[in-house]
Amino acid sequence: MDDKTLETRQEFRERLAKAQSAEELESLRVEFLGKKGAVQSLMGALKSVLPEQKKAFGQRVNELKRDIEDGLKEARERMAKAAEEREIASAEDYDVTLPMKLPQGSYHPITVIQREVEEIFRTMGFVVEDYSEIVDDYHCFEALNIPKHHPARDMQDTY
Repeated sequence: MDDKTLETRQEFRERLAKAQSAEELESLRVEFLGKKGAVQSLMGALKSVLPEQKKAFGQRVNELKRDIEDGLKEARERMAKAAEEREIASAEDYDVTLPMKLPQGSYHPITVIQREVEEIFRTMGFVVEDYSEIVDDYHCFEALNIPKHHPARDMQDTY
């Protein structure tokens, strides 16, 4: 029985070395680890092993299963890395010192509408004035000569 685990391991390594694609790796996984795979048949053969050898044989089969899983994982990672390197190598070279053509932004929809409305009012003879958006005490009261004790300066009547 020990020969079968060694043969299976050797056959897997040979076939894994020849595998070139993800499809081939998947077929190897199914062939060796699937329900009707080589490892499962070795587990089925565990019934015919002598009771004192079952533990050792089961351990060897489990080692074989781990080796196959690890081999498949490493092969997938190796293929993914090779594909990434091929993609990087095939990438277009560019000069980082050249000026970039950045896409120009656009106006916010509210700004566009505001400008259209302002233009309509200009054509009607109005003048559009800009002012500061922040209102302070000086501009609201002091500049208009409203005294300090005036009711308009009460907290509930102001901004």
